[in-house]
Amino acid sequence: MLQSRPWTFCLLTLLVARSASAGVADLPDIIPGRWFEPFLPEDLPALTFPEYFNDLDKARMQVRTGRSKQALYTLYRTPPSDDRAAIEVEALLRLGRADHAAALLANSKLPGTPAGELLLARTAILQNQPAKAITRLTDLLMTHPDSLPARALLGELLEDRGDVTAALDVYNWVADPKRDYVSKWLGHKEQDLGSADDILAIAACLNREAYLTSRYAKDRSLHDTILSMFVRVYDMIDRGNPEAHILTGRFFLAHDDAEQAMGELQAALKINPHHADAWYLVGLISAEHFDFDRAELATRQLRKVIPDSRQADLLEARSLLQQRQPQDAMAPIQTLLGTQPDDPESLSLLASAQVLLWQDQAGKETLAKIEKLTTNPARAWFEVGDQLGGMRQYKKSAAMLQHAIELAPWMSEARNALGLLYTQSGDEAAARTTLQAAYQLDPFNLRATNYLRLLDELDSFARKESPHFIILYDARTEGFLADEVSAYMEAQYPRISGLFAHEPTDKTMIEIFPSHDRFSVRTTGSTWIATIGASTGRVIALVAPRVAPDTMGQFDWAEVLRHEFTHTVTLSATQNRIPHWLTEGLAVSEEAAPIKWEWIQMLTDAVEKNQLFTLDNITWGFVRPRRPADRPLAYAQSYLMCRYIRQKYGDAALPKILTALNNGTPEKPALRAALGIEPSQFESDFAKWMKQLVATWGHDKAATGKYSVLVKRGEQLIEEKQLAAAQPVWEEAAQLRPMDALPHQRLAGLFLSHTINKPLQAADHLVLLDKAELKNNRYSKRLAKIYQQENDLPQALDFAARATRINPWDPDARDLFATLLTASGDTAQAQRQKQVAQQIRAAEARPAHSHQPATAPD
Repeated sequence: MLQSRPWTFCLLTLLVARSASAGVADLPDIIPGRWFEPFLPEDLPALTFPEYFNDLDKARMQVRTGRSKQALYTLYRTPPSDDRAAIEVEALLRLGRADHAAALLANSKLPGTPAGELLLARTAILQNQPAKAITRLTDLLMTHPDSLPARALLGELLEDRGDVTAALDVYNWVADPKRDYVSKWLGHKEQDLGSADDILAIAACLNREAYLTSRYAKDRSLHDTILSMFVRVYDMIDRGNPEAHILTGRFFLAHDDAEQAMGELQAALKINPHHADAWYLVGLISAEHFDFDRAELATRQLRKVIPDSRQADLLEARSLLQQRQPQDAMAPIQTLLGTQPDDPESLSLLASAQVLLWQDQAGKETLAKIEKLTTNPARAWFEVGDQLGGMRQYKKSAAMLQHAIELAPWMSEARNALGLLYTQSGDEAAARTTLQAAYQLDPFNLRATNYLRLLDELDSFARKESPHFIILYDARTEGFLADEVSAYMEAQYPRISGLFAHEPTDKTMIEIFPSHDRFSVRTTGSTWIATIGASTGRVIALVAPRVAPDTMGQFDWAEVLRHEFTHTVTLSATQNRIPHWLTEGLAVSEEAAPIKWEWIQMLTDAVEKNQLFTLDNITWGFVRPRRPADRPLAYAQSYLMCRYIRQKYGDAALPKILTALNNGTPEKPALRAALGIEPSQFESDFAKWMKQLVATWGHDKAATGKYSVLVKRGEQLIEEKQLAAAQPVWEEAAQLRPMDALPHQRLAGLFLSHTINKPLQAADHLVLLDKAELKNNRYSKRLAKIYQQENDLPQALDFAARATRINPWDPDARDLFATLLTASGDTAQAQRQKQVAQQIRAAEARPAHSHQPATAPD
């Protein structure tokens, strides 16, 4: 059967060519159904049709619902007609069979009619001949200016080519007040506007005309009017129209409302699970929001429908660029350019990949080529500038986005991207000016609105400035915390900047947000991101580390800020050219906590199964994890790779690597220059070091069996109150598995018991537990009390201070710290801790809706 497939379309084409006005339906009766096997099945259940449906009605519905192959089969014995030919062509186009559609059209009576010319134009687009489609549509509108779907398609093609003036001429015909489309619609005279397809075309043209002329800023009611056109088509006029849902999704997406856009696209796919346009937009949204698995699914679905799908290549290229894999993106980009070498969108993606690969001259040459091909290359400059912004190349990105705005003052998305850039780089005054301009152009843009609200909130924040940091915070809730953050980070500054032999040019801004959703908007523009701290370069954003319905709970803010400030320094030292694994590994290595308990078994398995990442694929572990353990494994391995470099080559190797990266040296040559060995040798040496390291963790099969026996015995002895006998059992377990928390927890409890009562030996185990605990200060407080009892005041003070960092809103921890400070003679700081404790208790006693300030004491 498979061997017969290549002949099927040859036979079909031959028979189509011999028929004057028909297509698949003219196949002779002697040809069995198996000849249609390439068209079937489509993995969709058969439809149930009304009794009054004829075969044309059935085929039309099959095409609409993603069953184009079944539609062709339904039309097998349908008498020749123009309607049948149009449905056949539509089905073939949905399947990507443009050549067969062209042959069928050439032998039908459709050419010369508005519907036929529109089908011919769509066929030319699918044949990678957009110029031919533009010519055909232009000629059609000369004789049939009221062919509204043709007008909408022509305008879109002209915009894609960068001919904005010509596109606006096309749209202006619809927007002309004398045609009175808006008034008719508002007067509920939709029947005077034509068919559902005509109404969708009117709405699309009005939307693009409003965008290109900034009409939304002058007439805000137009937004709801156009939206109602899209919605009413699928809700009332033509229920179940997937095109209406897709156009509504595009409308929302143009206003940066991805959530509502995705809802419309899901509705379209529920009607037609094989709709290429819907899958393409789903993929774009997913890639932009770093959901690369869904973007890859969309790419697969596109190729399932149309094997050589141009949309699939575009989506794959965009997804790879978003994943910061420009070298990998080159393959689909070259495929795109192979079929359309002068396509501005494909060339824009090429320029983006080139500049992300630090091939600035090549990128400039590609942009120059686009400028020769288009009358307005603004979108290309925006495309490249936006990609550079994602790579935190702020200066280059800003220049390109500003040029895009100069070329297209109406381009609100360029202003939004530039506004985001300014917020991430800490220039909030410029961000406000830029975003206000974007909001004026498009008052309905969700991202611009979110950012402007955020800037209003930041304007209300208090500000504390020190030699190297600027702390912005909500004085109503985080007043006392700002002082502590400022003092702590100034103390950490010399060590971290000295380690990397680099000091950032500007002061680092630390913004403490009282709610997680505002922090998320600050970081990504969306209201959710699954983290508590983030560095965008100069700016570090942090969720307030307290328990509240709209936060992420308490955590050791000092650990988080050391991590994020390390990002700030290494990004600054390399002009943001540092590989993902290296900046993350160095940031984790600056945390005081030991290797996480949950990483131990994962790393052991990776070493035993030879599944450690290589330099070539470790970034994929962060951005495209294939297994649930890939992302944490990428973090863990990155940390250990940096630890290995520091141990083997010394801390002096770190500035050498960063300097090479700053000079534009790629990752592997930079490692070669700094370490004096080939990257392949580095990988091999690191793998050997890892084998030696994991061998000390006691998670191999033999050690695991012995450990399990010890744990069972130790638990039994504790249950039987034989604490003295339990001690050596748990000590053996701790020696066998020094990185496991359980033996240390049990030994700490045993040494603190009245039976054994050896608090200093308990402290040895509590210290290990405390270093690993970032969200609970119980170990810190207990250690402070132990050392207080042992008259070791310096140790007691250290752990009491840590207890207030892990949970700044713990008044008991503040009281303990105050007591110890008093004993040390620091009465001023002791008084401050007492006042903070009082403020916390007072705040806890106030109603939840109260916003009485909780400022730091003088």
